[in-house]
Amino acid sequence: MVMDDDLLWILKTIDRFGWAVLHIGDGCKHKECGNEWVEHPFSYSIGLTAMGHPEFLLRGWRKKDAGVTLINEFGARVQAGESFRHGQVVESRTAGAPVVFLEVIDDADMVASGQVYPEFSALQVVWPDWQGRYPWDKGYNRWKFSQQLSRPGPGRSGLQQLQIGQQ
Repeated sequence: MVMDDDLLWILKTIDRFGWAVLHIGDGCKHKECGNEWVEHPFSYSIGLTAMGHPEFLLRGWRKKDAGVTLINEFGARVQAGESFRHGQVVESRTAGAPVVFLEVIDDADMVASGQVYPEFSALQVVWPDWQGRYPWDKGYNRWKFSQQLSRPGPGRSGLQQLQIGQQ
């Protein structure tokens, strides 16, 4: 549960910038996280719902600043008028590679988003390993790039079908 001071910070940040980003895991200063090691760190946005866009969820980036920067990149792009959807592949300056957006089926970890917006949707930002393979691809480096997917990945052929259907 997000504490009152944290919720106030979130609301002020949304008011000032249009969205806020929370990071749960290494580098998190949230009272409930403490300094404990978190096996699967994640970051997520709160505020994009008010712009008519799904929130963003990023899993597996251990460094708080890197995860926050990636979500901020896409938050700024939404604020500038871009829109992202399930199955879309998009170049990211922050990730240094194309990322894929997957619709989030289970948003239970996005507690603060649910407190601010009782009804919201989200897209998980999924990035490839150094060889350009995604978590659903054979040979993906799961040890180095640990991303918990919030839904089954589409696979390479499924991803191509999604892209063709959305053109």
